[in-house]
Amino acid sequence: MNKLISLCLVSMMFLGLSVPVTVYGEEVFENVDTEVDTEVDTEVDSEAINPYVEEKLTDQEILEQEQALGDQIASNNSSNPMLRSATGQTWKLVKTRKLTTDQVVATQYVQKLDAKTSKSKSVSFSFGINAEIKGVKLSTSFSYSTSMTRSGPSNEKIVGTQTKASHAYFTAAIWGYVNEYTYDVYDNGSGKKIKTVKQNGFIRTNTQGYSQNAYTRKDGKVMVENASGTKYKTFNSHDSFVNGFGRGKSSNLWW
Repeated sequence: MNKLISLCLVSMMFLGLSVPVTVYGEEVFENVDTEVDTEVDTEVDSEAINPYVEEKLTDQEILEQEQALGDQIASNNSSNPMLRSATGQTWKLVKTRKLTTDQVVATQYVQKLDAKTSKSKSVSFSFGINAEIKGVKLSTSFSYSTSMTRSGPSNEKIVGTQTKASHAYFTAAIWGYVNEYTYDVYDNGSGKKIKTVKQNGFIRTNTQGYSQNAYTRKDGKVMVENASGTKYKTFNSHDSFVNGFGRGKSSNLWW
């Protein structure tokens, strides 16, 4: 009953920092700032639709991402004339540590999906300098974009009911944590250590896209399945569902 969902990576950038990632699929569940660039409509058959697709990084890829960001921060600050003494500075990374746990940090509503259609969208997450992730301010900006394909319902019923889904909602979430980088700063002329500074950067570990089956009632209220496809909730309107997405918000994905 599974339907293959296409998935491709577009880009990942930290304002000048490009970090490679790997994309792969996984079995379906049992029973922050969105940009849309492209759209492709294709008809789908009566097969059940996977509730989600994901782009999950391996431990090695996460480690490489941490190292790349740490090196980029050092390079940017060592070469920045506004931060140099008369003879220049060199930033040397001495240690790193996690400031937050790996978890969902932002969600987004992408678009409504009509029945028996499939749409490919470019979905982006970005956090600026001083943006707060789980109470910690970032010292560097983060930007990530990927293309995902999600499908509307075929003949599925809203879970636990006899009501046939009229449409679905294309939604997404990003996982990650804040990493702290500690640098010793040296004067290039004397070779002496000037100071120690700390910088915080966001590390992405996973991104998922969902098809949340839904049905709009005659009174305007909307029945929506959770991202796992195991329960449904009734929202007062389409807007009340859409407004529940953003940085630090996940209640409209799981309940």
